Amino acid sequence: MSVKDGKSAFFWFDNWFQLGKLIDITGAVGTQYLGIPRNARVCEAVSHEQWNVRGHRRRHYHALHERIQREPIPDAQQGSDVAFIIL
Repeated sequence: MSVKDGKSAFFWFDNWFQLGKLIDITGAVGTQYLGIPRNARVCEAVSHEQWNVRGHRRRHYHALHERIQREPIPDAQQGSDVAFIIL
């Protein structure tokens, strides 16, 4: 999944992060640690043109939080998200 506006890509269930589905990386508890609802779209993890993902002290989640912060912010001017189908 290539995130453009972030309105189609699911934060937890699509491979927009290029490391796999975040729900597979963090498990169900990741939704609580990062503060993003389970059914959120990628655009819903942004507020005031910056990522609105809660940091966490645990090493695994801290590193993940830092990695997310380096991702480009979804922007409606870039158009719609693009889903890639691998055959």
